Amino acid sequence: MIANARGWHLSVSHKSSREIATAIRGKPLDDAISFVQSVIKKETPVEMKRFNRKVGHKRGKPGRYPVKAAGEMLKILKNVKANAEYKGMELDKLVISRIEVYRGSHKRPYGARAFCKAPKSRGRKANVSLSVEEMK
Repeated sequence: MIANARGWHLSVSHKSSREIATAIRGKPLDDAISFVQSVIKKETPVEMKRFNRKVGHKRGKPGRYPVKAAGEMLKILKNVKANAEYKGMELDKLVISRIEVYRGSHKRPYGARAFCKAPKSRGRKANVSLSVEEMK
């Protein structure tokens, strides 16, 4: 059986979300939840594998503590755990089988434009899709 959860139009960086997703892909669900909670507490850094230009090193590897993206990812992980429990799956055997992060839409451009001095800010959003399944 498979349980799914999605987060659409999340106001977080898709780059940070992607790095968290690569860190937890293939892990058991309880390990992934504990990893994300330790990132929020700034105990464990997320290794930046793709977007690592000008990133400081944490424990020998380029890494950061993306707290906001980790908080949204934690909500999605808890949601998929609740979905799996509702379907009657065994929670101890759940493994993250698929996790995808996409760029979302932009916010409406806004900025104080007196004399055209301030640039318009366009915050990006991210879309996350997550699936777990039972290991045999």
